[in-house]
Amino acid sequence: MQRLTRYYRRSRISEPKLRLLVQHFALDLSAAQVAQLTGLSHRSAITIFSKIRRRGPGRKTIVFGLLKREGRVYTEVVPDCKKATLQAIIRGRVSADAVIHSDGWGGYDGLVDVAYSKHFRVSHGDEFANDGSHINGIESFWSFAERRLQEFNGVPVETFHPHLKECEWRFNHRRDNLYRGL
Repeated sequence: MQRLTRYYRRSRISEPKLRLLVQHFALDLSAAQVAQLTGLSHRSAITIFSKIRRRGPGRKTIVFGLLKREGRVYTEVVPDCKKATLQAIIRGRVSADAVIHSDGWGGYDGLVDVAYSKHFRVSHGDEFANDGSHINGIESFWSFAERRLQEFNGVPVETFHPHLKECEWRFNHRRDNLYRGL
């Protein structure tokens, strides 16, 4: 196993204590909880958590997400919800022969015109579209991310992106041993 202290330069934290902190991060404990459990300062726990999250702005951040096969999510902070913005991401991440299920947002208009002939819309009011398709998978991720981010009672603009990517990572690896992955 690699030494973790090399990732946290000038650290006075012992290797075993840093590993314990990473284990607590994997268990999704707050920095305050980890500080109490490990005897580290709250500030040290926050600093290390921030370093782990690095791999993001006003009142509302616009986030676009795709749910891929096997339940893996991709998220991206976007400047707007315009058709050109969303379609550029879709065209860069989704093959033309893929089946796309979306809600009724106007930004998805014209996907058929740009080679996505298998585009089906699902109304948020209905559980399933006429063809049996649904968007429950991506809705499950948004619910997970919202609940997780609410635990922080607001996330500062400058750290929103790493927090979002952490949610994506935790969701995509929800069946894995997160400590081992870290």
